[in-house]
Amino acid sequence: SFAETNKGTLFAGTWNDGLYQYDRDLKLIPLNIRGFNEVTSPWMWSMFASRKDSNIIWMSSQPGIFKVNQT
Repeated sequence: SFAETNKGTLFAGTWNDGLYQYDRDLKLIPLNIRGFNEVTSPWMWSMFASRKDSNIIWMSSQPGIFKVNQT
């Protein structure tokens, strides 16, 4: 699954390999999501949802739903 942020970066969710974030040049960048440890959280990410008029991205994964504020 993929989701573009308001800043133009891209979240990419994978099957059992975790969550990744890329800049506009598709270079891998740190996730920097409070409360989320990208090393110990290699879950399956299946769906992202966001709205252009909101700073929230909703992400579903094996352990549950995450709400990420882009600000």
